[in-house]
Amino acid sequence: MTTPYYDQHGATLYVGDVLDVLKTLPDGCVQTCVTSPPYWGLRDYGTGQWEGGDAGCDHLAPLTGGKGGKERTGGNWSADGQYRATCGKCGARRIDQQLGLEPTPDCGHREMITLRDDLTDEERAFVIGRLQSLGLL
Repeated sequence: MTTPYYDQHGATLYVGDVLDVLKTLPDGCVQTCVTSPPYWGLRDYGTGQWEGGDAGCDHLAPLTGGKGGKERTGGNWSADGQYRATCGKCGARRIDQQLGLEPTPDCGHREMITLRDDLTDEERAFVIGRLQSLGLL
């Protein structure tokens, strides 16, 4: 079981990847789950690893324009200036399990969606309809 971040006055808080933390908790014990959803392309937390290519490569995209040639233009890199998927210098592939960095916003994770078994037919229909309206199913 995951160690609570806070456990006082009848409230227990856990911090971590929601998919990992919830798996460690007993069924029926969660009243609220607050997450930071993976808005496509908004954040890169720097959790990726490089596979293949040149081990000595910095994987930084070249400075190509703007402000006297001191900015990167085009958007094929993360906030730290590294290429997002494939290094344009050495060909290494960036491997990252972080959600929200897929090549396109419609590369969703439908297989990760599961519905609780205790929902009524009406509740289940509402949730499925809402997921469909959001393009998640």
